[in-house]
Amino acid sequence: MAITTRPGGLSVVAAGIAALLIYLCLQIRPNFPFSTDPALAISTTHRRSPAQASLPESAVSPRASHIDLANRTLWSRATTWERAVEKGHNFVCAWQGSTVAQSEFLLFTDLEDWGWIHDPDNVEFELGPIRDPFEALGLSMETPPNIKETWQQNEDRTIDGTLYKETGGEYEQIMNVVRGVIVTVWRISPLKSIESYKAMGEDWPWPVPKLWQWSDVTFLLYQQECGIFNQEITDLEWVFHETIINQDTNNIIRQAMGDNSVTAWPGRSFHVSSEAGKALLGSPNASGTGWMLAQHKAAFPNKVVDWITVYDPRSQSGALLPGSPVNPCMAVHITDGPAGLW
Repeated sequence: MAITTRPGGLSVVAAGIAALLIYLCLQIRPNFPFSTDPALAISTTHRRSPAQASLPESAVSPRASHIDLANRTLWSRATTWERAVEKGHNFVCAWQGSTVAQSEFLLFTDLEDWGWIHDPDNVEFELGPIRDPFEALGLSMETPPNIKETWQQNEDRTIDGTLYKETGGEYEQIMNVVRGVIVTVWRISPLKSIESYKAMGEDWPWPVPKLWQWSDVTFLLYQQECGIFNQEITDLEWVFHETIINQDTNNIIRQAMGDNSVTAWPGRSFHVSSEAGKALLGSPNASGTGWMLAQHKAAFPNKVVDWITVYDPRSQSGALLPGSPVNPCMAVHITDGPAGLW
């Protein structure tokens, strides 16, 4: 029987066999919880302990060890999930002693210096999306101890001869320092605000204010409230993110949940030693807490995130299904560590 060959001498039959072998090899790879992305397959060139078995390549490979923590660059991977897992892993490393540049913003007066102004009229709040966890955890719903802090970066500043224009950035949150709770209600960073101006075709030649990160602004506010109420800053235990609208975070939540729906409180919790837990920690919403603990070690010595809980804020209307208009919430739990946690 004559065999038709391709240019270069490879037969059609041989090519078919080769393709079949490649396909079969790709199927024989470790199964990862919460993910079907072959890019997360573990490399056989790195030996790992049973405790590392569920971690992605980024958690143990030399590639991850060269990430520039000082410049807040915590990822080198391609997909949203991979980047989040790697970022979450590096937060864990930072809490365990990796060198991370500490924040220069330590004083409450830094807020005004960089154009952050308190909105005295925006003090009313509703605990709707967090009512169930507050009731379950025995947290007060009164004012005080719950204080709403709304701050906007809406004044120009000239610092060291450089003009920093107001950006319209805004962080709105509820703080209960008596019980160690922060609730993020709304946030749009100065950087995101500038990006939105540019997307509308506006020219923006001015630099981003150096004090723009949620982690730094929130630290300064929480530290101030602790002083007012005579509470220890190290008692911080919970950071809630209500009605999450960030698309990347929602995609990470869907992948973490797999085929399971997000349910009402107590929802589903993920330990940060797991791949899904690290992905949630590295998400755009929860990563702010990671940065705050990593870059304010003097205030939060040995403080780490151990569990992240995802829940549906609707207590009566059933599970949050894919495509639902109701956004999930996230509860980040902080504890003393890291001994015994990882």
